[in-house]
Amino acid sequence: MQALSPYLHQRMLPLALVILFLISIVFPKLYEQTLSSQLEAQGSVWAFKVSRQLSQFARERAKLWHYDERGIYLILMPLIEQNMEIHLYVELSHAKKRILHYGKTSNEAHIQIKQVLPNLPQVTLQLSIPTTEINQQISPLRYLAILFGLLISGMIYWIPMRAIKQADLENQTLWQQIIQSNQELEDRVSKRTVDLEKLSERLLNIQEEERARISRDLHDELGQTLTGLRLYLTTIKQIIFNLNLTSEAFSKVDQIIQLALQGIDFGVDQVRNIAYQMRPPELDSLGLNDAILALLRQKSKQYGWQFHFDHQLSSPLTLAQSEVCFRLIQEALTNVARHAQALEIWVNLFESENQIILEVCDNGIGLKNDFKKGVGLRGAQARIKEIKGQIDLERTYDRTIFSAKFPNQMSELDFEKF
Repeated sequence: MQALSPYLHQRMLPLALVILFLISIVFPKLYEQTLSSQLEAQGSVWAFKVSRQLSQFARERAKLWHYDERGIYLILMPLIEQNMEIHLYVELSHAKKRILHYGKTSNEAHIQIKQVLPNLPQVTLQLSIPTTEINQQISPLRYLAILFGLLISGMIYWIPMRAIKQADLENQTLWQQIIQSNQELEDRVSKRTVDLEKLSERLLNIQEEERARISRDLHDELGQTLTGLRLYLTTIKQIIFNLNLTSEAFSKVDQIIQLALQGIDFGVDQVRNIAYQMRPPELDSLGLNDAILALLRQKSKQYGWQFHFDHQLSSPLTLAQSEVCFRLIQEALTNVARHAQALEIWVNLFESENQIILEVCDNGIGLKNDFKKGVGLRGAQARIKEIKGQIDLERTYDRTIFSAKFPNQMSELDFEKF
């Protein structure tokens, strides 16, 4: 879970710095400008008043008024007393100018105000107003503004950050609890899954054992019963023949007995087929490898195939896996016989990366473009799903490959059996 504090830090730190800058630098600067504007406005008023007095003084003294420095000094004395530096520029001609200077020259910061005298455009009054008092007022204010800015920006930054860090800590604790609970649930689900897989495997084995038992019972008990009935009917037929019945009566009785015998023969065949479908007897009598070899020999003799069988298994398969493999090979060979027109068959059974792989290959004409899965292949898919596997059909340039894959897992019960 991603913490919120780094995200908030990225957002709040610039905001806190901006607020610190505004309070500690911008606000004092604006206040200084306000004081300067007020001082400049006041200086403009003074310059206007003095310029009017000088203009009147110039009219009274005629052309030589600017040489009366004492009179000018008296007019400018109120400004001089306020530590202002005053320059009076008088243009006597195009190339000649008289400059009168009053007050102390200073290198301190100042505000300059220029005022042209009324009715005397050739005379300019310049006031230099020192800003010492403004600086004296602003200096302590700057330190206070810095402290206040640090306080405000610190509160804006640290109060939310503290709350978010506390929330992150609580969220982290909750997240760890959620992870722990989730892990416990996953462990429980995994354990249940393993238990269900073992139960499913056990059920499959029980199912195969039950099929084998029913198959034996059908073949041994019901088959023997039907065979005994056939013998009884044959004996009855012989007894009736010895009774010297008329040919017509004997013919009718013989016809009925023949029908009964045919029914019994059909029943015996059906019992054998059902028993074989429920559990191929070769698997119990020969084992999987020998059963596959017997099946290949039978099919090759029937269809004239050449066959190759390669098996490389480090451990025996379960009962369910063995029957599924045998049934899949049966189905694959049936499809080869019906559709492939093949001359050679390869059957491979081996292990690869904890998988059992079964391959049935042929060198026939391959699959048609409009090939559709029939009942047999759908049944094969249903069988392979019982052992958590899958099947695939692949066409190469010279052969068709029917393959099946399923996990190489054996229960403890199956190991004990083997």
